[in-house]
Amino acid sequence: RLSVGAAATLGGHLSASISGGFTPANNDEFEILTASTISGEFDTLDLPDGFEVDYFADRVVLRFTSAGTPCLGDTNDDGVVNAADLGNLLSCWGAVTPESVCESSDLNNDGTVNAQDLGALLGSWGVCP
Repeated sequence: RLSVGAAATLGGHLSASISGGFTPANNDEFEILTASTISGEFDTLDLPDGFEVDYFADRVVLRFTSAGTPCLGDTNDDGVVNAADLGNLLSCWGAVTPESVCESSDLNNDGTVNAQDLGALLGSWGVCP
């Protein structure tokens, strides 16, 4: 973990690996960088399967999500398709993507949150790990 006492501007290459046979659980988070403020993102990522980077105003977190197998319909990435995901989709109904808050609700990536996305979400209801 790196702690910067001032502002940090990100760029370049981030590489991470798992050692010692460790197996993270779904949605385990690993804070890798803190700073007073953070701007930018890493240009390239070399991460183990199932990891993604979450950028915040004052920290960067690696998060493990279902061994890299996203669950269609899990609009909030919590590992389950439920009422919270349905609420996200309905709040974005008719939205044209990419609009960052609605992009995850456009499940078929056709550019609009609509009935096809609702069908995909309902088809995954309770099926994901």
